[in-house]
Amino acid sequence: MGAIEKTYSVEYTLTANLPARSITSCTIRPDPSKSAVSILQVPKGKKLIITDVWIDSAPTTDVQAVFYKNRDERVLITDPMSGLIGTNPAKPKYAPIEFDEMETLNIDVINLSAVGGSAESDTFYIKVLEVDKEGVAGSLWSLLKIG
Repeated sequence: MGAIEKTYSVEYTLTANLPARSITSCTIRPDPSKSAVSILQVPKGKKLIITDVWIDSAPTTDVQAVFYKNRDERVLITDPMSGLIGTNPAKPKYAPIEFDEMETLNIDVINLSAVGGSAESDTFYIKVLEVDKEGVAGSLWSLLKIG
């Protein structure tokens, strides 16, 4: 099986009249045919490596995403989403974030300004390398475990 690169969608809704700097939980959808989850657990025998974060177009209210490992270890705070548009040649690159089997990922957003009178929903994306520690990926898994 080895390693497979996938794109997960991350969705959030900012409620109407939300004050600036509020925290909103996101849902993560690793597969378009499955339900989104607020906490994603890495399956046994797998490793996930997040390699990129982007959005298709600037959100109405700019946000920063906060990535957590095991519910409380903050592993990344992104730049404002308005600067993470996928076609932006100056889009920042982040160091890969690794999640071992059975660890969890959850993501919040922080709105950088107050939200107007209507709720706002948006989606951004994360590129994930799903690594299978069995079979042909065994040596890669060992390297990732050591590194």
